[in-house]
Amino acid sequence: MSQICLTRLKADLSQFYNNPPFGIHLHYQENNFTEIHALIIGPKDTPYEGGFFYFILNIPFDYPMNPPKVTLQTTGLDAGRFDPNLYNCGKVCLSILGSWSGSGWSPDLSILTVLISIQSSLNEEYYYNEQGYGSDEYYKAVCNKIIYAVGDMLDRSTPMPNELFDIAKHYFLKNYYFYTNVCQKYPILHSQFWRLDELCKKFLKLDLCDELTLMDL
Repeated sequence: MSQICLTRLKADLSQFYNNPPFGIHLHYQENNFTEIHALIIGPKDTPYEGGFFYFILNIPFDYPMNPPKVTLQTTGLDAGRFDPNLYNCGKVCLSILGSWSGSGWSPDLSILTVLISIQSSLNEEYYYNEQGYGSDEYYKAVCNKIIYAVGDMLDRSTPMPNELFDIAKHYFLKNYYFYTNVCQKYPILHSQFWRLDELCKKFLKLDLCDELTLMDL
């Protein structure tokens, strides 16, 4: 990695942490800035609400002259597609990444710009505006979210760094009844209710054990 690339990456990360957007979390190794892990929690009042969307950003050696390569990891092993821009193969279609038509990448853009653009694509209006997508796909997105972006992420069928997993776990516990209400609303998700219930019990038990361990010290 060139010094120019390293300096710019540090500036990008500083920009992110100085004013982190709600629902976006990052993790990276101090000795490896070329791979950045991101967790985007689906925004409220969208079919993606509460989903845990995990991405890996691979930074090219000539960044910021060229954009990062972004890959969605939350795919249910290629089984679930959530959004017109997020493919079940992991492809992320955004014009600024050069993977979709429109205004392309500019060195003035940043890691923060990319993440906010992805988060912005996760909204109800965009879903209905995309040609060929409508109410049926909306409900499919909700079901895929619960199965692949919640269940699979929390039972670690799709592994992510512990730092991001802990954020997802605590968000899930805090909003547990939202998830179970969604499962009860759609008959196809009734079996997922019990899956999430077991995960909740497991996490609460682990958290209780952690508290007891700390009390013993």
